[in-house]
Amino acid sequence: MWGKEQMEALTTLKERMTQAPILIHPDFQKIFVLFTDASYVRFGFILAQERDGKEYPIAYGSRRTLPTERNYSVTDLEGAALVWAVEKNKHYFNTVTPIIIVTDHKALATWFTQDLPENCRRARWILKMNQYNFTIRHRQGRSLAHVDYLSRNPINKVSFQEDPNPWEEILPEVHKFIRGELNTEL
Repeated sequence: MWGKEQMEALTTLKERMTQAPILIHPDFQKIFVLFTDASYVRFGFILAQERDGKEYPIAYGSRRTLPTERNYSVTDLEGAALVWAVEKNKHYFNTVTPIIIVTDHKALATWFTQDLPENCRRARWILKMNQYNFTIRHRQGRSLAHVDYLSRNPINKVSFQEDPNPWEEILPEVHKFIRGELNTEL
């Protein structure tokens, strides 16, 4: 039921989404901060930079995990999310500008300080990441609620109006054809 409370929430949302800063333009002279998270449902990231002592987002992203990724260990799942997030944002990164990657999975930090593992997937990810100037920082999951939301709450479809069902136009013709009432000769 749409009431006063919902209308107030919509008005507040419209106001906040139209006031700066929602997204900022990147400053390629400053450090990028990439927050990543993974769940067995989705990967999520937020790319941000610090300005005037506050972090402001540059880009957001989220995607469903693939069926094969749902079989990964938690560490590999978090690693896949990290590599995917860097790949999605590689146009912002160069070999000079530092990137701080923030994750709630502490084991990822050790991947890049050891010899290449025998696990081919992890070795491939490490080699891919070596082209970037990055450090990995661990933060407790509670302090990553913003990116955690992107990895745990799937949005299947965004629509502002009801899409017409294409079958509603086709089905009457199909039923006529089945009953032999439709002339199909050209």
